Amino acid sequence: MKTLDLQVTKVDTLGLLLAQIAELEAKATAIKQSLKEDGQGIYEGSMYKANVIVSNRSTVDFKQVFAECSVPAEVIARNTKAQEVVTVKLTSR
Repeated sequence: MKTLDLQVTKVDTLGLLLAQIAELEAKATAIKQSLKEDGQGIYEGSMYKANVIVSNRSTVDFKQVFAECSVPAEVIARNTKAQEVVTVKLTSR
């Protein structure tokens, strides 16, 4: 019988950790949703308490505002900041 000699690299470790995190986040999201469905209030456990708060949030669609005010693209470009972003993307093999 052949045995597979796999070397677990830091990329593999990252993948395994992210898979565990995704599973835990899914569980946490389900519990949060259940608390939201229970409604606004304070819910106490043995070690933690959760406060469900209902509020209203307003946002402004700046692209739409700029379009309605006929702001030229050059003005937008002059006032737009850019910065380098480094990203790690992980896919399974």
